[in-house]
Amino acid sequence: MDEMCGACGSALPANAAYCGACGEPANWRDQIDLGGWLRTGDLGRVDEEGFLYIEDRAKDMILRGGENVYCAEVEAAVYEHPAVYEAAVFGIPHERLGEEVVLAVVTRDGMTIDEDELRAFLGAHLAPFKIPTRIISFAEPLPRNPAGKILKRDLRDQFADPN
Repeated sequence: MDEMCGACGSALPANAAYCGACGEPANWRDQIDLGGWLRTGDLGRVDEEGFLYIEDRAKDMILRGGENVYCAEVEAAVYEHPAVYEAAVFGIPHERLGEEVVLAVVTRDGMTIDEDELRAFLGAHLAPFKIPTRIISFAEPLPRNPAGKILKRDLRDQFADPN
């Protein structure tokens, strides 16, 4: 456990996870690797005191120029801006970098966000490679599924270059 302290990883000790709700036993047993770790698709870290923090989902991680960008981390910084009502961060393909960071944002009623001002705001909270290179403003709420989760895949598909 000490080697995990502070690092972001994607597995839990299999004996620490309850798998009864995962469906058929064969489904979750296939997710346990040879070292006894359960691959959940969640990204988390263990702190110095042994507390586990779930940071994001692996599928919501953007790989930009060899650097990992966790969408939840960028979204948390975006939500600190007083004009932001709703936000979603996702990656789209980039020829040279692998992926680029994209932000879809809805502002609060009567407020606006200047892209340069928002990037400067984020620069005080995030490393430069995590700052969205593309910011898309929406007048309407972002698309959601029946459970209320933002449909990032739909946004990604809508704004990714088809070529």
